[in-house]
Amino acid sequence: TAAALKDLAGVLCAKTGTSNNENDAWFVGFTNDLVVAVWVGYDSKNVRANLGSSFTGAKVALPIAEKIIRASFT
Repeated sequence: TAAALKDLAGVLCAKTGTSNNENDAWFVGFTNDLVVAVWVGYDSKNVRANLGSSFTGAKVALPIAEKIIRASFT
């Protein structure tokens, strides 16, 4: 699901995820020198909202992490 970082295969290990109710999405990845975790969502069980059906970890959290990861290689 982290196709945007496909060119870093072999250098980066990563996992995306989305909660069942689509109120949380995340990306966690690491290299030998860097660990990045990005979480997007609602931090209260009292909030009756979700990110939306198309807002997965790969769609909302990965783009944030990608900027950090790519900047670390420059």
